[in-house]
Amino acid sequence: MRGRRTLSVLVVLGLVAATVAGTLIAYESERDRAADENAALARQAAATARQDVTAVAAGLRGAAGLVSPEGEMQSQRFRSFARGVLRGTPFPYMSWSRSVAASERRAFERETGVLIKKLAPGGGLEPVATSARRDFLPVTLLHPPDRNRGFVGFDVLSERKRAATVAASIEAGTARLTPPTQLIVQGGGQGAVLYSAVTPPGADEPAGTLIAGISGQAIARAVSRRLDLDGGVAISDGGVPLVGEPDPDSMAAEVMVLGRPWTVSVSGAESTDATAAIGIAAMGISLALAAATLFWVAARRERDLQARRTDAEVKSARESLLVRIGEAIEREIEGDARLGNLARELVPAVGDICVVHEATESGRVRRVGVAAPDESVAELIRALPEPAETSPIRAAITSGAPVLYTRVSENGEARRAGDRDAPASGSDGRTPEEALLADERSNMIVPLTARNRVLGTISLSVLRSSARPSLTRDDLAFAMEVAAHAAVGLDNARLYERQRDIAVILQGALVPRALPQVPGAEVAARHRAGMAGTEVGGDFYDLFEVAGRWMAVVGDVCGKGPQAAALTALARHTVRATARLGPSGAVGRVHDAIKSSGEYTYCTLCCAELVGVDGRIEARVTTAGHPEPRIVKPDGSVTRLPVTGPLVGVLDGPTFSDEGVTLEPGTTLFMCSDGVLEARRQGEVFGDHRLEALLSALSGDEPEALLERVEHEVLRFVDDRPQDDIALFALRVTSG
Repeated sequence: MRGRRTLSVLVVLGLVAATVAGTLIAYESERDRAADENAALARQAAATARQDVTAVAAGLRGAAGLVSPEGEMQSQRFRSFARGVLRGTPFPYMSWSRSVAASERRAFERETGVLIKKLAPGGGLEPVATSARRDFLPVTLLHPPDRNRGFVGFDVLSERKRAATVAASIEAGTARLTPPTQLIVQGGGQGAVLYSAVTPPGADEPAGTLIAGISGQAIARAVSRRLDLDGGVAISDGGVPLVGEPDPDSMAAEVMVLGRPWTVSVSGAESTDATAAIGIAAMGISLALAAATLFWVAARRERDLQARRTDAEVKSARESLLVRIGEAIEREIEGDARLGNLARELVPAVGDICVVHEATESGRVRRVGVAAPDESVAELIRALPEPAETSPIRAAITSGAPVLYTRVSENGEARRAGDRDAPASGSDGRTPEEALLADERSNMIVPLTARNRVLGTISLSVLRSSARPSLTRDDLAFAMEVAAHAAVGLDNARLYERQRDIAVILQGALVPRALPQVPGAEVAARHRAGMAGTEVGGDFYDLFEVAGRWMAVVGDVCGKGPQAAALTALARHTVRATARLGPSGAVGRVHDAIKSSGEYTYCTLCCAELVGVDGRIEARVTTAGHPEPRIVKPDGSVTRLPVTGPLVGVLDGPTFSDEGVTLEPGTTLFMCSDGVLEARRQGEVFGDHRLEALLSALSGDEPEALLERVEHEVLRFVDDRPQDDIALFALRVTSG
């Protein structure tokens, strides 16, 4: 009996011990689960806050197209843009801050009727002293409009935090965020301000800055609403509260938001649930059953938590990849460069090999982007022939539908998603192309579609040798999203290239098709359009005979586009029609023609009348506001002819005169537009010194070789990206 009692006690004690142990384990597991979920929720809240800010920052990159080359922002276009960016975000307002130099301040204040003001120590606004700063960033547009109209004219650079952030944005070329600061519009309150410097296409300096106010309260409300939080959300920047104070029991996560260290705290999210532990204690089940049940529940919860965490990480990674792809595409203007960047961004993020094909308007399908694990594989793919008429690439272009091959057998036969796998087979002695095809595990082809037209395809492959899983339908959905962005970028690039080609054709119509032969001299001329835009430029040259004399002309008219083309034609044909009056007379007639046109514009001209006399050439040169022509002698010495008149078409009653010079045999007359001297690289210009040193070194060269070398050196100086047109002319005396 005593033995049974002892056994019973032991059994009871064993059950009690098992129950106690199971209860403690269940409670601690539940507490850890709640802590893990709270930590995951805090990270998700931090990612949501960053996503709200970076989404608006990404939207601001498209603002460069709203600003005119003169730096002006149209009010209606700004408000339409601001509404689109702010829609669905917790940002209370957006404003445009125009860059105003000190010399333009009075004109700005007369135009707007508001003095430029700064943030006073007491929180109000007060006028900025005239001598306080060389330039200003006054706010000129606000959306939505603020009832405090006195705010218009507030100088962003007058407050330290804002000025430092604007400087950082200009230096980095991307949007930047201030530390916590006091907002001064839309109700004020604590928050931060997002600044993004805007540089119009073709400009060297920003025309102004886009500003988006970030209310701390609004960010916290947006995060709570999206994550359906019962507790509060507190956000601090570098330890300084942006909104709220973190609860001692809250979970926090750190995240970098446009270079600022934010800490997001979430309180009251998930509490410990002791129901499972109480149930185990009440039932008094055996230790084995309790342990088995406990571990099963814990394992299931861990799997669910891990699955949610993995899904969130995959989603975050792909959102980041989309942002990088968008930036990589927009970095380039040419369509081929954009698609090449796209292929490099997708490898190895999505697949092992990416090939991008473009369907040209002529019906040709060409390979424009290749990315692979190593360069040898990429070169092998580039050497392959273009897709045949029956290839899957052309089929995808024709149908416009994406295709996913979940399995490719080792003999290269593809199987669509849902098809049964084909038996693998291989053979020795394969060529490199056959070996690469046999290594392919799965692939997909996604069309690039824009405006209901298929512009090309993206092909992504996974290799067996990489040991990564086959592509899935989720990968296909993501690739289709990427293709939608890429197709828009390619379509925009095609539009740009088409406009640029038109501009080149029109530009070519404004210069002679071929230069005539000048007795006793060799002549050459060159023209290269700049890359600042897709409109016709104003640089031109001409050479023609009139009454036994020759007239050489190099000019540069104001502006670009149709107006500049019209002015170029007016100047060129007026010089031809009045060349009998001599260079100064012809320039004067061009001046009269521009003034009588009623247009507020101008041009610069360098006209040289050339007459052969006893083996020499006597030249009379009129230089009106144009870079001085150079006389390059055989010994390498270079002299400049002086400017003999002002800009053409500006002053009333100007005087234009000639400068005479004798060109001996071997001497070269060199003329150019300001696109040579003012070619700029990182704030440094090509300048007179470099030009004259180059001309001296080339004094013995023929005109064609001399101009080719000058153009080459200028393009090398600006990394083959000249912002302005370049016009060159050279005449070398040959007869003795």
